[in-house]
Amino acid sequence: MYDPNGKAVTKAFNGELLGMVIEVQNQGDTDDIFISVVDNDNNMQPIIRADGVKCNFYTSVNAGQKWGMQVASAGDNTHLVMPNRFWNLTVMAGHGTLGTAV
Repeated sequence: MYDPNGKAVTKAFNGELLGMVIEVQNQGDTDDIFISVVDNDNNMQPIIRADGVKCNFYTSVNAGQKWGMQVASAGDNTHLVMPNRFWNLTVMAGHGTLGTAV
């Protein structure tokens, strides 16, 4: 996670804007790969960016290729907003489209 200045975030306060980048590498055959960021304290529901988009993404990735996904940008309307609580997130990635990815 990073702040609007691009600095890595180790702690954030309620209401702060955050960005997130996740990188995965396809260790298997060429396939659709998904990335989903879910809130463990909200029934494992995907977190939602400021623009209303759920953090479920997928793309086709060649065998051995890396995929860097900017899940959210702290500098525009795709940012995440730190809630007023400990944010217990899980990042999931794998083959397929997770069924709910858009």
